[in-house]
Amino acid sequence: MTHIIDAIISVFCAALGGVITLLGVRWTILYNQKQEKEKEKAVIRPIFYRIDPFQGYDTEGAMELFFRFQKKGKMYQEVSGTFKNTDHAIMKIRSITMGDLIYYPQNGNVIDKNMLFSLRILTNQIPKKRDILMEIEDVLGNPYFYKMCFEKQFGFYEITTLEEINEKGKSHKKIKQKN
Repeated sequence: MTHIIDAIISVFCAALGGVITLLGVRWTILYNQKQEKEKEKAVIRPIFYRIDPFQGYDTEGAMELFFRFQKKGKMYQEVSGTFKNTDHAIMKIRSITMGDLIYYPQNGNVIDKNMLFSLRILTNQIPKKRDILMEIEDVLGNPYFYKMCFEKQFGFYEITTLEEINEKGKSHKKIKQKN
């Protein structure tokens, strides 16, 4: 009888050890897949920065992206900013939110590598809170969120800051302006 109990215990322990080994292998595979996805995402992540109008950049050939939300018959105001996409990755602008309004690109939304681009937001209302939320994506559709602030300078509304945020709107990291 003790031989049967010893055999049952041995089989049970061997099966338990096999299950634990399989779980460990599965965990390792999932972890490695997650690491590979993160590496791939880092390679295709768009990196861009704001260009100050007084830096002396030649913005003559910059791609202009228009975002409109106008009521007919009303005058609009423009909020604008110029940016440069680095040679790191292509990016696509999904939308811009200002106040309670969501704006979508009117004339294209894909920004190629190493390209200057100007955002021109045409609106009938300038919100009291001078924040703009921009949602972009990389070539695989991974979303990224940026908060931009604007202020009136020399009679025009100019985007003055750019900060990456997470999906919930909390600060992630500031993007330093290139001087």
